[in-house]
Amino acid sequence: MAARIAIVQSMEYLEPIRAHDLRRHAETDAGASFVHELVGQLLRADGSEVEGFAPREGLRRRGWDGKTFHARGTRFVPRGRAYWELTSQNGRISEKATRDFLKRPTGDIPGAVQASYVAVSLHPWPGKLDWLEEQAGSGWGGVHALDADDLVAWLEAHPTVHQWATRRVRGFLGGVAHTRAMELPALHPSYVVRPQVARVLAEVGRGPGAVRMVVLWGGPGMGKTTAAVSLAHELAASFPDGQFFQAFARTAQSAGRVADLRQRISEALDGERHADGWREDLAQSARGRRILILLDDVLDESAVRELGEVPEGVMVIVTARSRLSGLLDVERREVGTFTLGQGVELFRSSLSPEMRVPSDHLSRMFDLCDGVPLALRIAATQLALRPEWESADFVAELEDERTRLDALEVGDQAVRSSFEISFRALLADHQRAFCAVSMLPGRLSTPSSSRRRVRRPSPVRRRRCGVCRRPR
Repeated sequence: MAARIAIVQSMEYLEPIRAHDLRRHAETDAGASFVHELVGQLLRADGSEVEGFAPREGLRRRGWDGKTFHARGTRFVPRGRAYWELTSQNGRISEKATRDFLKRPTGDIPGAVQASYVAVSLHPWPGKLDWLEEQAGSGWGGVHALDADDLVAWLEAHPTVHQWATRRVRGFLGGVAHTRAMELPALHPSYVVRPQVARVLAEVGRGPGAVRMVVLWGGPGMGKTTAAVSLAHELAASFPDGQFFQAFARTAQSAGRVADLRQRISEALDGERHADGWREDLAQSARGRRILILLDDVLDESAVRELGEVPEGVMVIVTARSRLSGLLDVERREVGTFTLGQGVELFRSSLSPEMRVPSDHLSRMFDLCDGVPLALRIAATQLALRPEWESADFVAELEDERTRLDALEVGDQAVRSSFEISFRALLADHQRAFCAVSMLPGRLSTPSSSRRRVRRPSPVRRRRCGVCRRPR
């Protein structure tokens, strides 16, 4: 059963924001950044796969403000792939929306006829329906428009995000003196409880001996981020002064991202910006407050060390593909494959009730995905997107090793790309060794047989392995 999320409730009552509050906030210096952050939070709360919508990067980035994928679609999020353009501009909204729309000809968008275009305004949009009629027959699978009234209705469907947005907007408009940071991504609606999370929750306590840093590590596609987000939500009530999230995407250039995190913490805790991020270090910045920090997908220990010593009252959760053995005094938990029961639970929660999939097909799909959570989630999404499919046909596609990786790809989520990130980080000799071992027949091999194949890989095997032949 999916974990219940612990919600941090505000001690004082604040009147929930309405459309006119969004309009007023759009006219402030922070409005343009806020619309990216707001829509991103709502999309994640709806269970969308999200790319973009970064509050700071969105103002500088070229290209789309964001892209999404949603298996079923909701009242506000189109089904399948969608491309988003956001604006906080007041006046002549339809003209601005048309300019943005014309900059994106469907001929430049692969599969646009099956995708949707979404225009969002932080202001009320009187001519919205007329604008939508003008875009009919544009070549998109669907064109949608959301304005301030729609955003408020969307917020009302997600009380946690509504509370966060209310504190943020009222803070800028003078309603409250301090805006509490609540940056945690929403928990995926088909989340499956992991025992690693339960064990950490049982061990986290208070006082000098309490756990202050947890590293969740594991291979690609194992669901480390989802497990970490679940853990963070469960602990959020114990850290009421702020929860901060920073994604690293295994980049070696971690200094800039840590600096951005420092600025956000300083702004949230002190209500002002500092040119050098912290005043001195994390202990000085926190000053006895209880905050939680989630560092996702770090490459190595350097990003964590840049935070400095973690003081009492601060909890840091880290996800990585290695143990980060250089970090001392931390709790480590490996995040591995699902059990069969967990895999079936994921399938059941992802598929509509009327979609019947035989138990033996679910079991076979689990085996063909090797219990890898990412592969299982993609497989479930593929079935949910195509209710006309027979599950037996999809099982047959997975059984064919030539098409399996192609089948395990949906939107911008793919088992192949997740694996290649780790593969490209290997030394050249290790890459060749992996490719040689992958040509061995059967599922498993012994170390001695692997060593023989690595020493003398045949030309035939090298030709068959496309990864080895790719330029580096």
